[in-house]
Amino acid sequence: MRLRRIGAVAAGVLFGFGAAAQGSEVIVFGDSWANRLSGPLRQTIIDEGHSDIAVLNEGVEGARADELASSDPSIGLPYIESVLNANPDAQIAHLSIGGNDLFDGILFINNDSIVNELLNRVVGDTEAIVRHMLQVRPDIEVYHSGYDFLQPILFFDPARVNEVMLDLDSRLAALADTIPGYTYEGYYGFAQITYGIPDLGIPPGDPSLPRIDQPSPDFTFVDEIHYTAAVFAVFADELYVRYYDEALASTECIADVNGDGDLTPTDFSAWIGAYNSSAPGCDQNGDELCTPTDFSAWITNYNLGCPQ
Repeated sequence: MRLRRIGAVAAGVLFGFGAAAQGSEVIVFGDSWANRLSGPLRQTIIDEGHSDIAVLNEGVEGARADELASSDPSIGLPYIESVLNANPDAQIAHLSIGGNDLFDGILFINNDSIVNELLNRVVGDTEAIVRHMLQVRPDIEVYHSGYDFLQPILFFDPARVNEVMLDLDSRLAALADTIPGYTYEGYYGFAQITYGIPDLGIPPGDPSLPRIDQPSPDFTFVDEIHYTAAVFAVFADELYVRYYDEALASTECIADVNGDGDLTPTDFSAWIGAYNSSAPGCDQNGDELCTPTDFSAWITNYNLGCPQ
């Protein structure tokens, strides 16, 4: 039985390990949040035991949803299509987009008509991007992670900025309900819940959080828009808990102990080696122990085969 293997590398920055860094199984598309999240996400995936999963960073600082939804061959739908085709074994297309479109209209944030038009446009562009991804690769999962409450932008009321962002959040969640293969998840209030709001004497995890009238804690952001590198790392851990843990488990080929992409009797020898050295490949039944019962589990996993 032939297993799904890593394919060619598209343009972008690939985060991988040794021979595994031949392509990507996770491709992160979008804006500066996508760009700055890709590295921490890759590290979290490694830390969680998936060192063979490569992450391709296609995040572009300042990118807008309308640019990705355009016919621009350098960033738009043709480019996205080329990246997906160049990585035929990619399982997940991770999307972070829409924030810059809203920032471009920030001066009109108190004009409900303009805001509504802008939000509709972002949702429409997002739908075009997602549907094109799924048309090109019907087998891929599109995961769209939302933003968090930002820092005060210029002279604007944080409560109004948060209100608009939550409006976009609800519209994208409604869109996801209509498109199989597309998952949207918002993370608004994540920094408040994780770190509290010290200026108000509110500790992490307080039941009053998140507070829509408050920005994220100032020390969690490096500027008005972006987390610090340390917080992006914690955010990546949260993404793993909420989505990637289950998503990657569904594509894992645990019986392929030697990691060569084939299920053959050589994997039995590899399991013996893992058993003798208590290596991770030994644990075939998921109990986090290396015992003789894992031999029976390996036989079962071998007979079940692996995802195609």
